[in-house]
Amino acid sequence: MDSSGTHDDPQLADDELPRALATSDFRAAAAVLMRSHGTQVYRYCLDLLRDRDAAQDTLQRVFLQAFETLPRYEQRTTARAWLFGIARHRCMDTLKGPRFGLRLVRPEASLPDAPGPAESSERSLLRSELREALGACLDEFPGPAREVVYLRYSAQLSYDEIAEISGELPGTLRVRVARALPALRDCLERKGMAT
Repeated sequence: MDSSGTHDDPQLADDELPRALATSDFRAAAAVLMRSHGTQVYRYCLDLLRDRDAAQDTLQRVFLQAFETLPRYEQRTTARAWLFGIARHRCMDTLKGPRFGLRLVRPEASLPDAPGPAESSERSLLRSELREALGACLDEFPGPAREVVYLRYSAQLSYDEIAEISGELPGTLRVRVARALPALRDCLERKGMAT
């Protein structure tokens, strides 16, 4: 569980969401979405907004909108891609607001996650350092490249899902990632992170 108060289990959405929707139990469906995708959506919002409070507020708006539109949700896409599409729009709204004023925000220092029961503090620290270095490297990328790399590797969305979110062609996204990866690898090596 993280600061968003959720723990992701995408299989949960695959199993329980269709049942909840079939019985028009939209509260249960929203709860399933939050439990199964909340952490990833929160991290995506945090990646775009670079502000924990703004990411948390945006996360709440994402799931409120999802709840309100669940009666009209058509399962033409995965629930995860649908949620990330909502999140992208709500993050863009936040960035246009008075708090951000269309400026790019510098990342705040990230706190290391608490180590799991089988994970040593040293491994947790290394993971945290790698995540911080990765974030710093991604900050050097233009927004579209940073976003597609995040969605592909951190959120583990398919190129088709990312295309649906961004409105771009899957082939364009593949090229963008292919061009970004060597530069990302070089940046991580410069920061002392072996890849």
